[in-house]
Amino acid sequence: MIVVSGATGNVGSELVEQLNLLDVPFRALVRDPALALSLLGPEIDLVTADLGRSDSLDAALEGAQRLFLLCATSDEQVELETRAVEAAARAGVSHVVKLSMLGADPRSPVPYRRWHGEIEAALERSGLAYTHLRPTFYMQVTRGMLAPDGGLYVPAGVGRIGWIDVRDVASAAVRVLTEVGHEGRAYVLSGPESLAFADVASKLSAASGRQIDYVDVPPDAARDGMVSMGMPDWQVEASLAMLALMRDGGFDVVSGDYERVVGVPPHSFDEFARDYAGEFHGESAGAAPRG
Repeated sequence: MIVVSGATGNVGSELVEQLNLLDVPFRALVRDPALALSLLGPEIDLVTADLGRSDSLDAALEGAQRLFLLCATSDEQVELETRAVEAAARAGVSHVVKLSMLGADPRSPVPYRRWHGEIEAALERSGLAYTHLRPTFYMQVTRGMLAPDGGLYVPAGVGRIGWIDVRDVASAAVRVLTEVGHEGRAYVLSGPESLAFADVASKLSAASGRQIDYVDVPPDAARDGMVSMGMPDWQVEASLAMLALMRDGGFDVVSGDYERVVGVPPHSFDEFARDYAGEFHGESAGAAPRG
């Protein structure tokens, strides 16, 4: 039995869909069962648990052999995911697959990378078999970045990114969760090419038929925008640190790990743009996973 935490998020919901299509036994760990039911559908086995409560985690992980570890990004992420690792050890889980990020390092000055590095270190100290998945930056994030006027306003300069499709992250997770031989490994997951935001805007324009432009905004303007949206201080500072790293080439990585794990190439950004073109017009669109 596999338990999937973070089951209603970008990666978690895609993983749930792929596991369900493959008839792999699993249950989805959720905080809000009503929301999860509406997002995932009635055929998914849901278990309600709060990563902040050890008793609910113990019940959710009873009988589980493998755990996909993911929780929403927050300034409590290290505490919450470490607590889940401890619960997995108590429950006798044999393998934990941690969704991390590129460059995870407990010594990193970038909060998101540091937090994931601290969680990875806690998992490694636990004695449980583990695999770390370290994706670059999700293609699907561009859907939420697009302004009503068709602009991508991001302080990323000409920094290039080895964009990865969420569908591919989930496909890699499926393989690692259902196969042996991945224990003790860390996989960097990227797409087949490294692209700057200007390249992304051009590809989205071509696929959607809508003019989409990249605007390199100053970091101070980005900060003001985040504050006006109501972001908490920790999220503003962590996001700006990540964007500065992006501007400086910290996400300019293309790895062959995805193809080595799954056996097929990852989606290109052109493929993503075609598959999701309708969403850049405010229409719904979907596409099948690969692998």
